Amino acid sequence: MSSDLIRSTYRGLWWALMLRGLFAIALGAFILWRPIDSLATFALVIAFWAMFSGFVEIIHSIDLRRVYPHGRLARIGGLVSVGFGIAAFGGGVVAFLNPPATLAAILGLISGFALLSGVLLVMGAFRLSSLKHQLIHSANPARLSG
Repeated sequence: MSSDLIRSTYRGLWWALMLRGLFAIALGAFILWRPIDSLATFALVIAFWAMFSGFVEIIHSIDLRRVYPHGRLARIGGLVSVGFGIAAFGGGVVAFLNPPATLAAILGLISGFALLSGVLLVMGAFRLSSLKHQLIHSANPARLSG
């Protein structure tokens, strides 16, 4: 396994994981901070974001198979995100029909999902950084810098 492959895979994935994680944390915190300002439309935006994020996570896990064969957990996480997005889309439609009855529940689910997935994505970015250094050193032990 070449260290160039490891470096290029790392560069392509680390920032994507970190930015998605930080965005999710900020989004979850904003929803908790300003729930009254949030609308049923926001639930639909979150639904599409969760589905997109899930598809990206599945694609990344497939891309990582060459350097990290234990990516099943990431694929499962991506499927959970897609499933959540579908459920949130249904909840967003219901919220348009009866906003007061459903908005609080939807916002709670969205903020919980955003905070949890954001923390997991940031942790994944740091683990990816650690894995990069381990793989580079094992592929090229004479080279000590990553």
